[in-house]
Amino acid sequence: METTPRSNILLVDDDQDLLQLMKTTLEKDGHHVETCSTAPSHADLVRLRPNLVFMDVELGKENGAAICYAVKHDAAAVGAVVLISGHADDLLRSEAEIGGADAFLAKPFNMRALRAWATYYAWKPAV
Repeated sequence: METTPRSNILLVDDDQDLLQLMKTTLEKDGHHVETCSTAPSHADLVRLRPNLVFMDVELGKENGAAICYAVKHDAAAVGAVVLISGHADDLLRSEAEIGGADAFLAKPFNMRALRAWATYYAWKPAV
C-alpha cells in the first residue's frame, strides 16, 4: 500500500542541467514531473494543473515573480509556487512575497530541500 502522496510538479528553469537533476530527484520519489525551460503560458498551466511549481525568478526576459502573481490569482491554473533563484537578495525575496509565492529557495540548494517542499505540498490539501 502506498502511503506517500505524490504531486504533479512543474519545474521551470532555463538551466537544463538543473532541470534534469531536479526531475530525476523528484521522479525517484514517485512524483509526476513536467519541465519547461521558458515561462509557461497560462494555457499550459491550466492544461497541466500542477499541484506544485518550482520556478526560477529570472527566466530570460520574463520574471518568475510576475508570472507567479498572475497564476496565483487563478485557482484553475496552479497550486503552490516555490520560486528559486541564484540571487537570494532581499529585493528578490520581496518580489517573491509580493508575487504570492508559497516559498523561496535560494540556489544552490540541497536536493533534500527540494524533496521536502515536494512532500509538504503533496500532503497539503488543495485550496
